[in-house]
Amino acid sequence: MAYELFDKRSSIYSDRTSTTMINDLVRTTRWNIGFQPYDGWWRRHRRLMHTSFHPKAVEAFHLIQVKHTRNLLRRLLHSPERYTRHIMHTAGAIIMRRMVSTFNLRMTLLGKCPKGPRYDNEIYIPVWVPGAEFQRKVASWRQVTKDMLELPFSETKRRMGQGNTELSFVSSNLSELDIRTTKDIDDEEIIKNTAMTIFIGGNDTTVHTIRAFVLAMALYPEVQKKPQQEIDDVLGLQRLPEVADMDTLPYVMGVCKESL
Repeated sequence: MAYELFDKRSSIYSDRTSTTMINDLVRTTRWNIGFQPYDGWWRRHRRLMHTSFHPKAVEAFHLIQVKHTRNLLRRLLHSPERYTRHIMHTAGAIIMRRMVSTFNLRMTLLGKCPKGPRYDNEIYIPVWVPGAEFQRKVASWRQVTKDMLELPFSETKRRMGQGNTELSFVSSNLSELDIRTTKDIDDEEIIKNTAMTIFIGGNDTTVHTIRAFVLAMALYPEVQKKPQQEIDDVLGLQRLPEVADMDTLPYVMGVCKESL
C-alpha cells in the first residue's frame, strides 16, 4: 500500500502538511525545500540540489572537508573539553565558510520557534491583544530567516564581483548561470533558497551524528580500539587518513555507517 500511494501516486500524496507558525507567520514556505508544497516550484529547487550533490558531484568538495577536519583535530587536541563547540564550528564551516558563529546562534533562535495547535489558533489574535506577545517574537524570527537567506548570498556575490571566488554551491551555480543563454527571472532566488536549505539541513544533523559517535566511542572503548588499530596498520603512523583511503579501512567505514 505504501508503494502504491507514495511511489505510483506520488503526484497526489507527496505534499507536506502546512503549519500556521512555520508557513504563515515565519514564512519559510517560499524558500525552505522542507516546507514547500509538492509543485513545480519545489521541483525546480530539488533539481538544482540533485545536480550539485549526487555522489560524483560531491567529490569537488573533498578538499574543503579534509581541510576543516584537520582543523577540528587541532582544536580537539588543544581543548578536548570543548568538543561540542568544535564540532559545531567544523560542521558549519564545511557547509558555509563564513559567518558560522552568527548563523549557529540564529539557528538556535529559529529552533525555539513554537509549534502546535495553541499557536496555530493564536495566529488570529491581533498583536495588540494581551497574551499575543508571541506575534512580536515571530517578527524577530522572520528577520532571522531573512538574514540567513540574504547575508551569505550577498557576500558571495560581492566576492565574486571582486574576483575572489572560492568553490561553493552558490559560486559554481551563479557562474554557470552567467554563461547560460536562457534564464528565468527567479533563477538566482532558487540558488539562494537551496543554499540556505542545505545549510539548515546539514548543520545540526552533522553535529549530532558526530556527537553520537563520540559518545559511542567513550562508552565502548574496546570497539574504539579496533578502528584505531586499523588506521595504524594501514597508514603506519605516518600520516592522517585521506578520502582515498576509505576502501582500505573497512572497519572504520563500518563504524561511520553505523553512526549515520
